[in-house]
Amino acid sequence: AGAVAITAKAVAHKPSVIYREAEIHKNDILYKLYSIDSTKFQAELKHQSSTNLVQNVISNNLAYIIYTSGTTGKPKGVMVEHVGVINTIKAIESIYDFRIGNRVSAFTSYVFDVSAASFFTAMLNGAELHILSNTVRQNANLIKDYIRKEKINYADFPPIVLSNLGKVDFPALISMIYAGEKCPKSVGK
Repeated sequence: AGAVAITAKAVAHKPSVIYREAEIHKNDILYKLYSIDSTKFQAELKHQSSTNLVQNVISNNLAYIIYTSGTTGKPKGVMVEHVGVINTIKAIESIYDFRIGNRVSAFTSYVFDVSAASFFTAMLNGAELHILSNTVRQNANLIKDYIRKEKINYADFPPIVLSNLGKVDFPALISMIYAGEKCPKSVGK
C-alpha cells in the first residue's frame, strides 16, 4: 500500500470532494489519500516509526497524484508514476546544461504538474532552485527584475507570461522552456 498526503490549504480553491480521505487502486496496489490537516491523519502520524523507510521502488510505482481538469475541463486526480517523472527530468536535462549554470527558476506553483519538472530536475542535479512568489509571478516587471538580480540560468514560462516580458536581455539566462499552450513564433524568438 502507498499513501499520498495533501493539505487543505493547497486545494482550498478546489471542490470539497478533495478534502475527503479516499482509496485508489492502481496496478493491484491500494493507495490511501489523506489530508495532512485532518485530526485523524495527525493522530495516526504519531504512531508511525521515525526511522528511514526501506526503499523498494520500481518505475511503475506511484510518484505523486496531481489534481487537474486538464483539457477536458472535468476535474480528476491523475496518478503519475516514477517512470514519467524520470522521463521528464531526462528531457529537461537534455536542454539544461548544469555544467555551465545551476540557477533554476520555478514559475508555476507546486500544485501544478509542470512544477515537478522544475523541482525534481533542480534537486537531482544539485542546482539552486528559485521558487517565485505569488507577488513576483503576477508582475512581468518583477519577474524580469528577479531573473536579472538572481542571475537565473534556466527558466520555464507559459507563452502568455513570456509575451508580457517583452524583448529583454537576461545576461545570465542560458536556456528557457515555454510550455502549457501554443506559443506564437514572434514570442518564442
